[in-house]
Amino acid sequence: MRQLLFNILLLCVLNAVWGQPRIRNGQNAKLGQFPYQAMLLLNNYNVCGGSIIHKRWILTAAHCIKKTLNVDQYKIAIGGVKSNTKDSTKYTVEAIVRHEEFSDSFYDGLYDIALMRLKSDIPFNKYVSPIKLPTNNSNQYENDLAVLSGWGLTRNIPDRQYEPKVLQYVFMRIVEKRYCEMSYNYGIRDSHICTSIDGGKSACSGDSGGPLVVGDTQVGIVAFADDYCARSRPVVYSRVSFYISWIKRQMTVYKDSLPY
Repeated sequence: MRQLLFNILLLCVLNAVWGQPRIRNGQNAKLGQFPYQAMLLLNNYNVCGGSIIHKRWILTAAHCIKKTLNVDQYKIAIGGVKSNTKDSTKYTVEAIVRHEEFSDSFYDGLYDIALMRLKSDIPFNKYVSPIKLPTNNSNQYENDLAVLSGWGLTRNIPDRQYEPKVLQYVFMRIVEKRYCEMSYNYGIRDSHICTSIDGGKSACSGDSGGPLVVGDTQVGIVAFADDYCARSRPVVYSRVSFYISWIKRQMTVYKDSLPY
């Protein structure tokens, strides 16, 4: 009975996460093309993306992590591109820090950011390295070309045939805040950043927590998108620069600091 209840709980958690963005109309990534990419595993199931920002730290979305679950149920896979993680190295998680103002009861896209500290150091090489984070909040990145990467469904249908075997990526243009505001009824804040959906390229159910990168800098964390893989509305991300002070503050507790 306990095992049955556990399986039901796990299915509910996976369904909740799978309802969040995954990549649509992407291209296959090559090994080492996105050395900062991380996969968040819950009981060995791929549930979200993330990024390496330090030899001990992974950046992801708060909604990817459930407070009711134990930290030892999560693992981080890095260094590979295969969705089955056979070419990746898995790391156990020591601590999880979700933003203290993130709400589980009502999702409004605010404070959707979390950090995961690993139990051991990540050895960096040509296939694995940290992504740089913004130093301040002055650059809005409007009209800049950005790249999003992840292992999400290629269509918003929970079927294995739409699960990519290889890490996917798409290039998308960052749009002005006012354009994003017109597309959603609830508030788009200064803590958000949005990308266009030109050419049907989008996040789609499950790329949550994954990195949006401009040049060599991560500017966004996948938060939410249109229910139908953003066919008509922009993809919304947590703006990394808005949370830089928060990130540094959490890392300082463990006497760590950003490498850049």
